[in-house]
Amino acid sequence: MANFLDRIPYSERQIPVEIAEEYLSVSPDFLQLEGLCFDEEANLYFCDVFQGGIWRVERGTRVAKRILSLKGRNPAAIKSGPDHQLYVACLGDFHSTGSLERIDPISLTRQTIISSASGYVIDDLAFRHDGRFYFSNFIGGATDRSGGIFLSSLDGKDIRRVCGFLGVPNGLSLTSDERSLWVTEMGTNTLHFLELEQDGLTISDYGDLTPYTFTGLNGPDSCTLDKDGNLYVAIYQQGRVLCFSPAGIPVKQILLPDSWNGAFLRSTHPKIIPGTDTLLICSNDFQGGRGSAIFSAKALAEG
Repeated sequence: MANFLDRIPYSERQIPVEIAEEYLSVSPDFLQLEGLCFDEEANLYFCDVFQGGIWRVERGTRVAKRILSLKGRNPAAIKSGPDHQLYVACLGDFHSTGSLERIDPISLTRQTIISSASGYVIDDLAFRHDGRFYFSNFIGGATDRSGGIFLSSLDGKDIRRVCGFLGVPNGLSLTSDERSLWVTEMGTNTLHFLELEQDGLTISDYGDLTPYTFTGLNGPDSCTLDKDGNLYVAIYQQGRVLCFSPAGIPVKQILLPDSWNGAFLRSTHPKIIPGTDTLLICSNDFQGGRGSAIFSAKALAEG
């Protein structure tokens, strides 16, 4: 049996470790779980990418129910908008037919905000208080830096580029003062910190920073912030989450149970239960056949 340190790069073995616990078994099948999101009533939503399912766990329960199908759209993220609607980022064909869908959480009616003809592959979102939102265009790679981050109006009609030259930009987290944006770039294994001007669009002089470079395959995935500004980044194919201080320094890491033996390596998205310090992490055991699940660990602060 492997030691849990075997799955941690040498350069990160001094970072304190916590082993997560299973919180909710979603399915005995392999489902690419993503997009953990809480609405205003603390109901939990998430998606499974390749089957197109949208799932809900009602507040106070640990029962996941599939409430909608976006089969063929490949949903990758869900965010609750300022209008209390659910905004679902979809990858489409992973080349150019991604979209953004708005879903009423009560009626489950759907409206397309950014169409599949727009040419984007939308992976993640981050809302501003004024209704505008950032999204990552999940294309390119380490040798093809064609991806970027964009800022859109709530109706999707006014889309402007914040930055380009990114290889598979993935997760986004906006700081509480809306002056800085954390971005994970999977293709180059890097974490970016973008300081923004008042307009939310322009990057400040000397404000385009890379505070951290990850090690190993497949790189950083989705991320989230707590109320103190600590950042949590899921590392895909490593079964773990790195926790960073507001200054971008790793201060803790969370391993999914038995990940050191190859279980539940596809850690994709961390999210804190509102009003608590319980961090949820979704993953699946594509190699070991133990299905798909959500795990829990202790966050550095409340969400």
